[in-house]
Amino acid sequence: MKIQESLVCAARTMGFVVVLGLLILSPRGMAHDGSRPAIEPERQRPAGSQSYQPTHRDGQGDILFDFEHRIDAQVLTALGVESESSESGDRHRFQEAAVATRDLPEPTVVPLWPDKAPNGDGSFESSQAKLTVHLPKNPCGSAVIICPGGGYGGLVTGAEGHDIAKWLNSHGIAGIVLEYRLPAGRSFVPLLDAQRAIRMVRSNADAWQIKPTRVGIMGFSAGGHLASTAATHFDEGNSDADDMLDRISCRPDFAVLIYPVVTMGENTHLGSRANLLGPKPTPQMIEQFSNEKQVTEKTPPIFLAHALDDEPVPSINSQQLFVALQSAKIPAKYLELPSGGHGLNGYQGPMWDAWQKQSLEWLVEQDLIELQAQEK
Repeated sequence: MKIQESLVCAARTMGFVVVLGLLILSPRGMAHDGSRPAIEPERQRPAGSQSYQPTHRDGQGDILFDFEHRIDAQVLTALGVESESSESGDRHRFQEAAVATRDLPEPTVVPLWPDKAPNGDGSFESSQAKLTVHLPKNPCGSAVIICPGGGYGGLVTGAEGHDIAKWLNSHGIAGIVLEYRLPAGRSFVPLLDAQRAIRMVRSNADAWQIKPTRVGIMGFSAGGHLASTAATHFDEGNSDADDMLDRISCRPDFAVLIYPVVTMGENTHLGSRANLLGPKPTPQMIEQFSNEKQVTEKTPPIFLAHALDDEPVPSINSQQLFVALQSAKIPAKYLELPSGGHGLNGYQGPMWDAWQKQSLEWLVEQDLIELQAQEK
């Protein structure tokens, strides 16, 4: 038995050394002059953004990535190793969430359009769009409408929908999952659903114990595009509208965008653009739905998180929006994650935990939520 244990220990040590050596010799990990890790121009962070890992600056003031932390994270991932402190922390968080959500009210499903739904071109259709309302046991008064991703061709309602609602509930926040209509080239359909959802949540503020001035929207991937569209395309309501809901503002009070599609231009996710705008969108439509170009002084505060190694939706989507928000002096935070790809390692691990923790902290700082201690 001791011999077997020694062999296993030696194998693990050799594996660590091999992987570490490969990472150090990797072209991505070497500086052009061999002195320090190089950083590609498009990977540089906009001023004011924040990396998940510590950073330092060179003599010219350029922001550099903490390469040692990246190596550590890559080695641990390659070896399938999780630090003891991380494992213990995750177990503690899971236990807290389980306790906090144990006796929550059953989610309520609310049709978004009881009658016909508008398509944005004067036509109407029957619609299955709906809200699933997850209410916390001890509400803090804030609500978040959740837009799952799926490339505008489907909806990831589990990990990017109901699971998020339960996490929000564990912090006293109402989580409301929006199952919006898929556009199939009808560009305004998802936005009309998101605007309707915001109005509907505000209209139910008393019943759902929500403050109408603390209604936010959150989105992932293409759902992040929808959330950013709702945050840049809104109205204050029409006081003369026949439908009482249309008299209510559809401006969200804040937005949380996680690995979002933002632009419909050069750096977009082509599948999402084709599904939203059709195969041959006009320059005008590309401009209108490139939300980094639609920021105004009325845009609400926005939190963004994106992994540098996200290939399907490059992180420049978040970077460009963050720069536009800064230019307009809109409160914003951009959390640049060193790794995790699209979906952040399958919705788990330190990168996933980082955006959840820091988004809540930022929303508290902005006085948009008040975290409540949940009953145990």
